[in-house]
Amino acid sequence: VPVPAMPWYRRWPHGDSWRAAARTRSATSTRALPKVLMVWCTQRAAPSAIPSAPGVPGDACGEAKANVWISCPSTGASTHYDLGYNVVLQLYGSKTFELLPSEAFLELQIPPTGHPYARQVLKEGGYNFSSFELQQGDALYVPPLWAHRTTTGKGMSISLNIFIGSAAEQVAEQLTTLALPFEASWPGDMMQAAASLYLQVILKEVGIGLEHVAARWNLVELQEEDAASCSGLNIEMATRAKIHNRGKEAASVLQVLPPEHRIPIALDYADDVLLG
Repeated sequence: VPVPAMPWYRRWPHGDSWRAAARTRSATSTRALPKVLMVWCTQRAAPSAIPSAPGVPGDACGEAKANVWISCPSTGASTHYDLGYNVVLQLYGSKTFELLPSEAFLELQIPPTGHPYARQVLKEGGYNFSSFELQQGDALYVPPLWAHRTTTGKGMSISLNIFIGSAAEQVAEQLTTLALPFEASWPGDMMQAAASLYLQVILKEVGIGLEHVAARWNLVELQEEDAASCSGLNIEMATRAKIHNRGKEAASVLQVLPPEHRIPIALDYADDVLLG
């Protein structure tokens, strides 16, 4: 059985050097606000210092990190998402947060992991945000993987945000430790075919397909090496079975997450596998 082709896939001499430019990012965007945001202070707390009390999510884990943000008037952050729990306290001035739930993730135009704008939306507009204006003394909880963007008011803004690690972060880290069912000696077309099969198994388990990975990669223009083609390539049954089993193992790691969290983590992992 031929493996599914990935005509959108390209290889790079260095996986961490994208040399990419977003096709859809525009300097005339209505969200082209100056990002004069400064981290004034970052304070970390050890995992043992994170309280176990009402209001703290049951899967909160890892370290807590606090940032103080000082923002000039009418500045903002474009739409993006974070993996951890985020609590924002407005200390001075005002700031507006616009949120999208994690269920809306597949609607967002987000480039692959490793891109300079990874976990950020390349094209704003057309999304049904819920808006919250924070005044001095207000607080807002932003759940993991909820896309959000911010805009400060007409005066200076000072806010404190506290990140607490989540199960999504732990699963993302665990996936990177899994042994891949590939051999370094395989030629390029064989390696691409194996990656295609491996990812197909994982993505099917979370209810999506390779076309969702392709949608992310098609958002950017790349200076790439010549792509190897796996179209029409067959893989031996024993190798295919090994790849399939490893894919099932990786998919099982994702099952501890809520369904709406599995897709973003699976897509990030797929990007990591393809970047090698």
